[in-house]
Amino acid sequence: MSRRLRPRFHTGPAVFSINVPPTLWRHLETLLTGYGGTATRQCCVSRAGVRSVRVTIPDIATAQRIWSPARTDGSNHLCRRHFGREAHAGQDGQIRYTSRYLGYSAVVVSSLTPVVVTCQLRTGTTTCSFYRQNYTEGGLAINTTLQATLNSADASLP
Repeated sequence: MSRRLRPRFHTGPAVFSINVPPTLWRHLETLLTGYGGTATRQCCVSRAGVRSVRVTIPDIATAQRIWSPARTDGSNHLCRRHFGREAHAGQDGQIRYTSRYLGYSAVVVSSLTPVVVTCQLRTGTTTCSFYRQNYTEGGLAINTTLQATLNSADASLP
């Protein structure tokens, strides 16, 4: 998920697919639903059995528990900072590079923009879709369209 938070990707929906065997998917589904995700199964009409499973993660607290840095390799999968290199001439005439903070990208999770993980059990293709938001170094949203949608939805809730 954190690979889709690179600076070249813009604010909006992100989708990626990976192959996950059905035996491994069972453990992944147990993990996702155990931390608060909701699973929906789509059955095949002509054949017996489940065709696909869709797990929806509706809030940021659930997503933070699932992709916690303490549970994984220690990196934050829901947020990524961006840095750039600036070249300048040193005292000896050599070109020196310094790193500059450019902002960050974050996964936005709410009832309107949930993280959805879908697994096609026959092929083993797992698709994850989520929404990302890019921010400046000051913490302001670069594209405010997604933020405006979330704010208007919060205003309409009782």
